Amino acid sequence: MALRTALTELVTDPEVARRSARLRADVRAAGGTARAADLVEEMLG
Repeated sequence: MALRTALTELVTDPEVARRSARLRADVRAAGGTARAADLVEEMLG
């Protein structure tokens, strides 16, 4: 039950939602997951 309570608090916290939205916007502005994958491939290859 502790895990369920913690998760419920997390997903209903407006501050977490705001920060998640900001991170999502930042990632999209930087090229999204496709750009991230390209960068990882460049580093590994």
